Amino acid sequence: RKVKMLKEPAGRLRYLAPEEVQRLLKECTNPLLRAVVTVAVNSGMRRGEILNLTWDSVDLRNGYLLVTQSKNGDRREVPMNAAVREVLEGIVRRLDSTYVFCDKKGRMYKGGRNAFERACKRAGIYNFHFHDLRHTAASFMAMGGVDLMSIKQILGHKTNQMTLRYSH
Repeated sequence: RKVKMLKEPAGRLRYLAPEEVQRLLKECTNPLLRAVVTVAVNSGMRRGEILNLTWDSVDLRNGYLLVTQSKNGDRREVPMNAAVREVLEGIVRRLDSTYVFCDKKGRMYKGGRNAFERACKRAGIYNFHFHDLRHTAASFMAMGGVDLMSIKQILGHKTNQMTLRYSH
């Protein structure tokens, strides 16, 4: 009883405004990186979930992406909006790879962390990490009128508190 618990940090409160998103996408000169960033900011998926996405997890007919390898181990369906659909329909599917986002040899795209950081710098966006795109997506959903329970399901959160942290 006499032990005083330390407070946990509040977490990052960083997300982009719509005009910043447009600047960032413009500075993503690699088309594959631009596609990954577009999916991230429009779906709220984690970087690893996007890069591990395979074509059999993409349902263009019903408009959702199936996340089978999430951080918490649960499967979830992420609805796709028009921007995500446009990106996925524009990707030429390789016969030698199951990955949606793959390099020239058909291997899983590694995400281009340095390219992302350079794009942020060119766009004048500082103190911003790829994971903050997840916060941006959640914030856009909340500002667009999506209820918190739906945001919680889309992002795959276990608790309402975590969803509140993401929905600025």
